[in-house]
Amino acid sequence: MTRQLIGAEEVAEITGMSKSYSFKLIKTLNAELAAQGIMTIPGKVQRSYFEARLLSAPSKQKVAMTNVSWPRQEARDLDSRGLVSQLYGRAS
Repeated sequence: MTRQLIGAEEVAEITGMSKSYSFKLIKTLNAELAAQGIMTIPGKVQRSYFEARLLSAPSKQKVAMTNVSWPRQEARDLDSRGLVSQLYGRAS
């Protein structure tokens, strides 16, 4: 059974980022969820939200995610290894 919440260790494993950097990413994703009025748990993120925001191509994102914005500067800050650029096929 797949867990609904994932932590920094699993995020680091999926993305290839360091564990400390994964905590920053989780904090950013949780801030987005909190802005939508969704309760969050520090150090954990909903697997479905993580996958929709980072692992899906823009055309395949869920309809519920269309109103979520990701500021360009923040994306560049989080994209030190070119992950977003690789996923979306463009330079940040």
